[in-house]
Amino acid sequence: MKLLHTADLHLDSPYRGVGTLPNHIAERLKGSGFRVLDQLVDIAMSERVDAVVVAGDVYDRDTRTLRAELQFRRMCSRLNAEGIPVFVAHGNHDFLQGITHGLEFPEQTYLFSGEVTEFVVTTKSGEKLSVQGFSYEERHRKVAPVQSFLRTGHADVYVGVLHGSATGPSDHERYASFSVEDLVACQLDYWALGHIHKAATLWEQPPIIYPGIPQGRHKQEAGEKGIIIAEWTATGVTVRAVRTDDITWTTKQWRVNETDRFEYVIDDLLSWKQEIRQKERGQLVSLRLVLPENFVFTEEERYVVLEHLQSEEHERDDFVWVYEVMYEADGANNSPLTDGDPLSNLLIDAMNSSVPDALFRPLFTVRGQASLSSFSREELEEITSHAKQLLTSYQMKRG
Repeated sequence: MKLLHTADLHLDSPYRGVGTLPNHIAERLKGSGFRVLDQLVDIAMSERVDAVVVAGDVYDRDTRTLRAELQFRRMCSRLNAEGIPVFVAHGNHDFLQGITHGLEFPEQTYLFSGEVTEFVVTTKSGEKLSVQGFSYEERHRKVAPVQSFLRTGHADVYVGVLHGSATGPSDHERYASFSVEDLVACQLDYWALGHIHKAATLWEQPPIIYPGIPQGRHKQEAGEKGIIIAEWTATGVTVRAVRTDDITWTTKQWRVNETDRFEYVIDDLLSWKQEIRQKERGQLVSLRLVLPENFVFTEEERYVVLEHLQSEEHERDDFVWVYEVMYEADGANNSPLTDGDPLSNLLIDAMNSSVPDALFRPLFTVRGQASLSSFSREELEEITSHAKQLLTSYQMKRG
């Protein structure tokens, strides 16, 4: 028996920063989430899977667009036409009480309700598969109903579908929390998790897995993205990742030596771009130049480097688009500002904090009005990153 596990499609997600990209790349990025749906069908058919599980957050918003619903329904219809059932949970982004267009899904597409439900199907090979899961009825659900997942004796393979957070440290806001020990105690054969956008295996046997988001949407979701194929044979279960991202966000650090000539640095960067280019896959690169302590790099020079690296990439399908050039001074002590004045200390402490809004809260307190809640965590991190860049530039100009 073979299963395809994905999660966090976030269809119709707003792709931040596309306004700074050329039209060809911006339009491709905005459509990349929908292209993943075709990828899933192609992978499911080539792998000859017996079922597909989507572990929450199919849509990015509680108010779903008609386009997103129709595209997802089309994917389910194509899979069902090949005899592949689809099991769908809704998470904190696309909870059941959100606004939908009420589309009717094909017969072999199983949508989980707000309570843990078990669906048992017979695969094309004659084996019985039990898939158990639940959807969020409203945006917030504190604890996952783990005790309701049971090995009922109806099937050969048991899969649990859970959109939530494992107890312990996490960079994501906590929803439907659970402990790994409690999942293991349920004695299911596989746990298809969702909610965390970075792929992770929490337990080997039985596999308890986050596949991660199948397509990165911004630079905080950098790296290769994909789905999981789980396969049961006479010797047990094996899992492997299959890549799905059409565009990959990445960060490249490039160290410049004191003896390097400016034009040779440019030549080396252009050669590096050719080395990493991938057939039919785009890449969006944040380039971080690490400069010698006394190396002066002006804003004009940074713009020229960026312009040079972007040349001849606009219309390529296998583009390597450097969307920003950041720089920092080499050496152990490269705090943006010197200790001594209160503003410097405030900024340094805030930037070293793991909570980005620490940088902004005093500013909002002084103004006494606007709210931090209007910014997402990713937006605060991006603002902090640019603030670090400006302060580093200030330091380097001061010498």
